[in-house]
Amino acid sequence: MSKKLTGNGLWESSRMMLPEHREQLLEQRRELKKHAKPLLDEQRLEELSTILNYALATKHKVRFTVYDVYEDQHIAGILIKYDPLTRSLRVISEANKAMHIMLENIIDVRLE
Repeated sequence: MSKKLTGNGLWESSRMMLPEHREQLLEQRRELKKHAKPLLDEQRLEELSTILNYALATKHKVRFTVYDVYEDQHIAGILIKYDPLTRSLRVISEANKAMHIMLENIIDVRLE
């Protein structure tokens, strides 16, 4: 007897996935990667504020960890400006790009 007629042999070579099903599968995988924003206590917020003030005054290079729903971003650069009205920071990255970072999205700041 032929191999094609045993088990799942007849359909083995004709498997395919519709584009809609593939998109749904990718979306489900992406949803599994979501994570909640960590809550920072008062002491940690004060430490971050001290580091940001020092970096702003000395133009020292810093590395930010910025919250994102799927994967946290790491941004390195020089802190140029703090805007208290919008609670955002203006940073010049290593690639000489000006970026705005919202203060409430910052998880960690380290001096380099």
